[in-house]
Amino acid sequence: MDAFPLVLPTDSGGLRYQGFFTAAGREHALSFALPDAPSGSAFSCDSQLFSLLQGFHHVVQQRLTSSKTAEAFMVELVALIKRVTQGQAQHEGASIRLCTAIVSELEGIGWDHVVALDNTLRKITLAAPDIRGELHELRVEIPARYPSAAPTCAAALPAPFRPAWHPGDRLASVYSAFIAAIHGAEAVWDALRAIDAVAWVLEPATPSPAIVTRRIALNSSTSIHLELDPAAPRAAPQCRLLGPAHAVDPMREALARGLSGWNDRADILTNLSRILNVQFPGPPAAVVGEEGVECTICYCPLLDGAAPDVACEQKPCAKLFHSACLVQWLLALPTTRRSFRTLFGECPYCATPLSVEMERSI
Repeated sequence: MDAFPLVLPTDSGGLRYQGFFTAAGREHALSFALPDAPSGSAFSCDSQLFSLLQGFHHVVQQRLTSSKTAEAFMVELVALIKRVTQGQAQHEGASIRLCTAIVSELEGIGWDHVVALDNTLRKITLAAPDIRGELHELRVEIPARYPSAAPTCAAALPAPFRPAWHPGDRLASVYSAFIAAIHGAEAVWDALRAIDAVAWVLEPATPSPAIVTRRIALNSSTSIHLELDPAAPRAAPQCRLLGPAHAVDPMREALARGLSGWNDRADILTNLSRILNVQFPGPPAAVVGEEGVECTICYCPLLDGAAPDVACEQKPCAKLFHSACLVQWLLALPTTRRSFRTLFGECPYCATPLSVEMERSI
């Protein structure tokens, strides 16, 4: 082959070749067999060329299979290498321009608001304070087609953070929308802080800015689960009463009657105290540690992040259990009955009949 003098046949039939050639300014080693070779077509090359053609190996095989001569295949291979090399150069140039633009945009936002930045400048963490001075983080991932394509954003806020993206928008637009979202969340955070300040909060053990739920103790055996509306935090929340039926059934009836008279000008606990005719207790040190009510089987307040959620309905007893702990306890007893996924047995302390659903423990 005149165009490739260092690529030579290794058999008498001229079906196998090995040698060196130059493409895109670099020398490479290769060996190949044409389709008419006894073992069929085959191709191998040095590691540098193998890496360069990553993602194009199937194209090389197609070119080799369709080539009638070794020289025809080599011409096709060199042309492919040139196209791949040019594409990489264009991609590297685009990446440099993108990084330069990102640095310029971050300077406009202010480096004091940048918490983290990866080596590619494509994953960025920004921070902004709320009215109390607490910092909230915004994680931004820049796509390759930025700014034509919108960045991906994630933040721990009560409502999903999905900023609008229009032609001409940049990171500063996203950061401004993030600050506005923080200001918009202040009301629901204030409502949650008011609950945390005076009530016996069972869950979550460690609240985050994105969590708008609270499970509050009413006494040692009953609790109420609240879910606030971030858009209307002083409106009546979604409520679910938990505990023995004899204790919570009257409260459910009172709640159903009283929600229509909810006063948006009063705080949540004031409304609920009036409707349920209860006083919300703080956490009594003799009953509860810093993390919440203890399960009376495992003696831990939390199991996989969950507080005890099953109670004995016998008033003098009213012991609390994690459903998972109670399932394991009942499964170990020969007197326990099972119907589908519900276990029926006795309270470990007073022998009062109780039941627990097995799926709650899985």
